[in-house]
Amino acid sequence: MIKRADHSATAYTGAGRWDQSPFAVPVVDPVGAGDAFAAGYLSGWLRDLPEQAALAEAACVAALAIQSPTDTAGLPSPAVRDRALAAYTEWTDAVHR
Repeated sequence: MIKRADHSATAYTGAGRWDQSPFAVPVVDPVGAGDAFAAGYLSGWLRDLPEQAALAEAACVAALAIQSPTDTAGLPSPAVRDRALAAYTEWTDAVHR
């Protein structure tokens, strides 16, 4: 896994390479974004999601984290994560916490 200064990430496995751009959200506090990204990725990986889906979840959890005033206030439940990810990737309704 490579995370870049522009907040994009790339994952490499024996099966290939996957890229993920950050989701454009307002930043309230960037503290905890990296940990949230790692948590989102590991959550997807542990549930055997495809690599691109795990990266998208990582970016989603990080995006939710930076919109909150504390390190952990933005960490989502699975339902909130799934709704936010749909909003970010499928342009569905707004996210409500």
